[in-house]
Amino acid sequence: DGVAARAAMAPGAMDKHMQESVNRLVQELVGSSSGSALRRILVRARPESLVPPAAVRATIVRAARASFARSVAALSPRQMASLVFKAVKRVFAGIFGGRRRGKAGA
Repeated sequence: DGVAARAAMAPGAMDKHMQESVNRLVQELVGSSSGSALRRILVRARPESLVPPAAVRATIVRAARASFARSVAALSPRQMASLVFKAVKRVFAGIFGGRRRGKAGA
């Protein structure tokens, strides 16, 4: 019934649609034969099996770098400044946000 998924999430962390999707996924993993097969794979998995071979890694890295370069090249200076500002703001909110909420609740 999705109890495990609901217990793992903080209230308000997901919208209703996302919560329903997570509940369906948990039910599928717990109750189905395909979920059983996936659980067996996860239990037997080793970190070495999750890392792609060196030749594939090099290709993935090249593609990621090329994609990043295209994305950055398409940004205007104003867009770049906006993204940097938002990133810095999120970092500070993450660092100091919890302290403010704690003081306000006291």
